[in-house]
Amino acid sequence: MKITHPSGESYDLFPETQIELTRFNPFFNDLGEQSVPITIPATSKNLKLLNYPNRGDGSDKITRRLNVQLQEGAFSIVGRQAILSASSKDNIETSFYLNEGAFYEKIKDVSLKEIFEGKSIVFSSMDQTIDFMRSLITASDHRFACFQVATDNYILNEMKFSTTLNKYDFKKNVDTIEIIDGNKINVPRGFYITPFPKFKHVLQEVLLYFGYTLNPSFLDDEPFSTMSLLNDNIDTIVNNRIDYVDIIPNIMVSSFFDLIRKFNMEIVPDEIHKTVDIIHFDEQINQPISVDLSNNITSPLRFDYTDEYKQVKLSSEILPAPKEVHGFSSLFGDPWVLYPYQIQERLPISMLAVNFPTAYIRPADGSIVRQGVFGDKITYEVVGYLSNSYYDGGVITADDKTFPDIIPDVITYWITYPYVGPGRALHSTIIMSDESEEQSSNAGELKPMLCFSYYDNYYTYNIGTLSNYDWTGLRLWDYSLFYNGADGIFERFWRSRDTLMRNALVNMNADLQLSEDQKLSLTTLRRVLVDNQPYLISELKYVPGLKDPQNCSFLTTNLQKPISNARTESDYFPDRPYEWELKTQRSNTTAKHFIYKTSRTTFYPPHPTAAQYSAGGRYFERVYEVEYGHYDINQKFIKESDGTLTVWLEAVLN
Repeated sequence: MKITHPSGESYDLFPETQIELTRFNPFFNDLGEQSVPITIPATSKNLKLLNYPNRGDGSDKITRRLNVQLQEGAFSIVGRQAILSASSKDNIETSFYLNEGAFYEKIKDVSLKEIFEGKSIVFSSMDQTIDFMRSLITASDHRFACFQVATDNYILNEMKFSTTLNKYDFKKNVDTIEIIDGNKINVPRGFYITPFPKFKHVLQEVLLYFGYTLNPSFLDDEPFSTMSLLNDNIDTIVNNRIDYVDIIPNIMVSSFFDLIRKFNMEIVPDEIHKTVDIIHFDEQINQPISVDLSNNITSPLRFDYTDEYKQVKLSSEILPAPKEVHGFSSLFGDPWVLYPYQIQERLPISMLAVNFPTAYIRPADGSIVRQGVFGDKITYEVVGYLSNSYYDGGVITADDKTFPDIIPDVITYWITYPYVGPGRALHSTIIMSDESEEQSSNAGELKPMLCFSYYDNYYTYNIGTLSNYDWTGLRLWDYSLFYNGADGIFERFWRSRDTLMRNALVNMNADLQLSEDQKLSLTTLRRVLVDNQPYLISELKYVPGLKDPQNCSFLTTNLQKPISNARTESDYFPDRPYEWELKTQRSNTTAKHFIYKTSRTTFYPPHPTAAQYSAGGRYFERVYEVEYGHYDINQKFIKESDGTLTVWLEAVLN
């Protein structure tokens, strides 16, 4: 075994030094390829190469991580060395990381803030700054997106039609006066305008920081090429600059990569070419068998049934919208303003389907609603959203996969306004008009929020959305950012894996003897054949230069009966070919108004059946005692007569 230091010199090693390595499948393990720790002698040469890690009087920091080359005969690979401990009288303990392991080790304990600190786009004036932001209203930019979003008190990037420009422009392109709690506040132009960095752009910058480039991926295609990271900054551009640290989530790089894993993807580095691929789980299942390892197996196959079959559960934190937003205050009472309903516990839709058997999905806003009857009115109660956690329920154990992002609620007024938070001021404070009070704006931690956007031909600007339908109901893409639904994250990215978890992925262990070439080239991202059966490699153990077999772990991929499958959207909420139409009959047909004398309760009828539609007639008929009359000029009800109001439902085509 030969281990070469970055200087080009080789370490002194003990005779017969060997390194036991394990290559993990990244979809089933959090660990990258790495070695069992080994010891090397604390010789003068080794101590010098490592800058004397055995001494406490050194003036320079010890380089704890180094890029090295491991070589044993035909086996040669670049890896990353970690110095664990050192003693001048004893030995130096060290371990090695290869491929994904080397990559994971590099990003360990590095934050996005550290990467983007000092990275800015600087403009010469506010005119130039707003001109740049204005270009994002309609154009596609590989770095940033810009569309309207809602905070507690404002609409950020709010649009207005400019007769001067003959197109839409920012409402805050001019100085304005705002009134908050009765106080006048002078707001300079440029406030309440903020860009949203594109996810792919941020990822490319992160990889570049570590010396990698991104190969073509799903992020190149719509809608993921438009996917951006939201923020609620009210003063991003007030200093004529865009500082990346202001608009990048305050998370670690490892958490940022977890956002990719939300789509059942893994980042796979190529340490030789310094490139990165984004691989979807299904690729390793759908590609042809890579190699037949039957002749490499030297022991009986051992199947372990101690682990249970499982199913996927997907969840993220929800950012609920408030009951009111100041920017929409003039629109209250308008039926086109749709606020997300305040639901304390956002249950998976599998539980909603059980608790609310008459609920159905409203595609326009991703709401799950049920139709009720309250007296002479049809009511609609929102019981959940497609953005709720995904979980099919039942007796199969859940493998809970929780991701670090926050899913924003969406407010609808014709178009959609993602709700991004209370609003953060990073470069300013608010002084009330009487100067008796100084109010510092909150600059809370920015967490990752993902959002798509599309250019709307009617409004001629970009609109943010989590859905794959535009505000008119036109289907845009085959993907949404909701966990649930026919085009949701589970259906589009996780169903195949969930099916394997429910019916396969039984652990199999066997001793495997590999050639030196196989030790280098055998990937865990392709199925292999053993005794004419396909398996995924979970853990591949080997020792360079050693011919002895090593115990390795595999996962079965053949589905075992009885086959279990997650329910589909139509299983939760069946199609509704018929719906109820409310009919009423008054005993007094001349009076303009009536008031109820008897109490009313909302009831939720089951969906009409084909038989009820064919037969026709009245269903769920109720008779209410009422007083008929009119309202005088003072809006006082003047009774004219007693009477009844008869209410019933008739089945009609949906």
